[in-house]
Amino acid sequence: GNGGAAGGGNGGAAGGGTTAAGGGATSAAASPTSSSAAPTSTSNETIVDPNTPQGMIQMVTPAVTAGKALYKIGSKVTFSWKFTPTPSLAPKNLTMEAQANANKNWYPIANLSGDATNYVWDTSNQSPPLLNSDYTLWIYDERGRTPIPSPGRLTPYSGLVFSMYSPEPYTDYNGYQCATCSAGSSLPIIPITVTLGIAILTMIRFAFLLG
Repeated sequence: GNGGAAGGGNGGAAGGGTTAAGGGATSAAASPTSSSAAPTSTSNETIVDPNTPQGMIQMVTPAVTAGKALYKIGSKVTFSWKFTPTPSLAPKNLTMEAQANANKNWYPIANLSGDATNYVWDTSNQSPPLLNSDYTLWIYDERGRTPIPSPGRLTPYSGLVFSMYSPEPYTDYNGYQCATCSAGSSLPIIPITVTLGIAILTMIRFAFLLG
């Protein structure tokens, strides 16, 4: 009887102690899991060295060094560029816009993939219509025109100024007559000749009388 009680008691107590210890172990194991969840939100972000240079755009066509480019409104304008250096964090997309110096309005050109390096702009389909003005070309990534400078990111580009013009309509000058010139050209010549002749004869007569 005592042995059974002792066995039962000891066994039960031991078993209970083991269960409690197991529970304690389970609680201890759960604690690190909750603490390791904190950096999960940043695990997918790319860490860039603060000294990494920002990506830059350099225009190839038209070349900035060639002077201000002049384009006719309605024509197709080719822009091409390269990245120097290439941004470490590649842009998701690129936006091209032109700002008119005449009215400071923005004219959308294109939305491109982040690795695009050229675009042909059809100015005949532009809305709103283009003005006779100088324009500044802008190219920037998904962060907008004026993002906070960040290492490895693309710096917005606004280094190209070009001009757009609309030619005057053609005027056919075949058979053109000057309205202000026709009246003068139609004056009779004979009366003028007679008047000059009389004046000359009068001068000769006076000269003869005085002589």
